[in-house]
Amino acid sequence: MAVIQLSVFLTNQPGEFQKALDHVSGTGAAVRAMSIAEASAFGILRLIVTKPEEVRASLLADQFLVKRNHMVAVQMDDHAEALRPILRLLSEAGMNIEYMYSFTGTTALSSYVALRVKDYKAVEDILLQNGIRVLNDEDIQL
Repeated sequence: MAVIQLSVFLTNQPGEFQKALDHVSGTGAAVRAMSIAEASAFGILRLIVTKPEEVRASLLADQFLVKRNHMVAVQMDDHAEALRPILRLLSEAGMNIEYMYSFTGTTALSSYVALRVKDYKAVEDILLQNGIRVLNDEDIQL
């Protein structure tokens, strides 16, 4: 059920970020979520896009280093306390979150959070059993 995230390793130079995003637009894909982390010599661009395999192929053809990851993407209400029950459930189940980022929902008054966890299937099961909506790649195509 998870969504695919592409992690793109970028050199920390002017134009590198733009060059990577040109591959997204060149495939006709849309960016649904994006995060970038940087160090002095490189950065990691994390993308959730509507056509992950096409974007990945385009980036690889241009010699970008790209890794695919499964992310748990969760829809939640758009208010300050919405993330707390999700975090509580995962904490009580002993599940560690490696990193996460949020993005806006496609419906009014909703938002999403993408979670990177070691066992995404177990996390999805916990969330679904507790009535929390977990997204898949088809859900983000809208």
